[in-house]
Amino acid sequence: MSKWVFDSNVADRFEREAVNHIPGYHRVIKETVTTVTQSYPTSARILDVGSAIGTTVQEFHSRGYTNAYGLEKSSDMIAKSRCGEHIIHGDKLPSNMMWDVVVCNWTLHFIHDRSKFLQQIYNQLLPDGLLIITDKMRATKGQKEAYYQFKSNNGITLEEIAAKEKSLKGVLTVKPLSWYTTTLNSIGFVEIVSVTQNFMFHTLRCNKPC
Repeated sequence: MSKWVFDSNVADRFEREAVNHIPGYHRVIKETVTTVTQSYPTSARILDVGSAIGTTVQEFHSRGYTNAYGLEKSSDMIAKSRCGEHIIHGDKLPSNMMWDVVVCNWTLHFIHDRSKFLQQIYNQLLPDGLLIITDKMRATKGQKEAYYQFKSNNGITLEEIAAKEKSLKGVLTVKPLSWYTTTLNSIGFVEIVSVTQNFMFHTLRCNKPC
């Protein structure tokens, strides 16, 4: 079994893959965008890290946030993006840009040096900036079993579940919720709040002080 990679095959089936394997995929995106609309004007500069095929960026644009951009490492995913002209190709934040909001939904668990990456985000957030994170985190046996049942209910066979888990070994790594809150706090983020939990996935919101 080869390692998981975001290639053209994944890009072609990404929407189905996301819905079937990520609990509340579209709901989390809509809640992310709604959170931003409640506090930031449409002129806000927004970066969606790991933008995939641009679903979140497109949702921001539909709400009038034309300064919303994506950051995506995979050229195959960008080729399928719904708003490719607003996608930055790479795996690091552009060093010459500052942001009001950074979104990291389902992305940090693919980054091995998460502390360094979160520090870079903090450095490039404007004062009173917002960071939204949704990540797969360490879970109990019961939570894992419930998550696998969620996949099974979506028509994913046990063989497919096992194969994907094997392909992600060493590619996607999980840390406990406590690691995120402790690390974010040590970097300087404040008002770190866990707003939702879906099986092994947690959504956090945190601010950079004024």
